[in-house]
Amino acid sequence: GFGLVFAEAQAMAVPVASFATGGIPEAVEHDVTGLLAEERDVDELANNIVRLLQDEPLWEQFSAAARTRAVDRFNLRDQTARLEEIYEHLLACRSMTALGKPVAVPLPSQQSKSYWPYS
Repeated sequence: GFGLVFAEAQAMAVPVASFATGGIPEAVEHDVTGLLAEERDVDELANNIVRLLQDEPLWEQFSAAARTRAVDRFNLRDQTARLEEIYEHLLACRSMTALGKPVAVPLPSQQSKSYWPYS
């Protein structure tokens, strides 16, 4: 599933070091908000942790980016609005299909700058 603990860490401006598995890459942008190692590559993970702890400018860069990403992508109010967009889109498609009309209903977020993870 989604790596909620990683989103929470980034919200606190804490860079992440982890494996690139499951939903973690969705939460952590490699080389921007943290460092991701290949799954089960413990040596790479250990090197990433040491790198973050020893490279203060990198830590600060990732820290700022992590906080920005968390605020931009994982805000409850914004995510709720996006979920409502999905529901409205599905309901509009269902209504049009029931009327026998072709379905071509663009999502509002596809026309704006808002984040849409499924495009």
